[in-house]
Amino acid sequence: MRVIITVDSGIARYAHRLATLADQLPRAEREGLKEGGDLTRTLIRRTLRSQMNAKRQGVINSHTSGGLAGDKLYIIRGTGKGLPITEFPVKGGKEMHGDWRDQPRLAHGRFGPLPDTAGVVAQPWGNVHKFYRSFRKNGQFMSRRANGKLQHLNGPSVAKEIGKDQSAAAFEGQAAQNVERCIIRRIGRLL
Repeated sequence: MRVIITVDSGIARYAHRLATLADQLPRAEREGLKEGGDLTRTLIRRTLRSQMNAKRQGVINSHTSGGLAGDKLYIIRGTGKGLPITEFPVKGGKEMHGDWRDQPRLAHGRFGPLPDTAGVVAQPWGNVHKFYRSFRKNGQFMSRRANGKLQHLNGPSVAKEIGKDQSAAAFEGQAAQNVERCIIRRIGRLL
């Protein structure tokens, strides 16, 4: 009995693909990193909306970005200062119709203390937060600082929240798996 083994065109084609794999591998890694990074960026955006208790996803998307920063580096950035308090569930705040002249007076005509009540109540992070010395002026939520100046009420910042709590846990749990899966799928296409 004789056994004869021959190399057919399928194995030769496979051997040729393996030879050219070294040239195509860096591109497959880069494209897989971009695809996996984009998946992770989307996951982080959704997690941030839940973490911060924002009403709209668009405001989170406009303050996060991501992209390749080299052949083997993908960066997800959070930018900006605190988001306007209207981007979170908010209520209260009597409309302010005047200024210090409307302050209550004590005996002998002197001005009394400003009422220190929580006029605006918001729920950033899903927790009730009371803003003292706050009110609504021309439809915007404002507060009076200790020095008497007015300031707009702001909630949490995407730049500060992107590396905390739920978003950090989602990144640690999913980023490596997403990127690895995308790179392996791209390499598999080459073979």
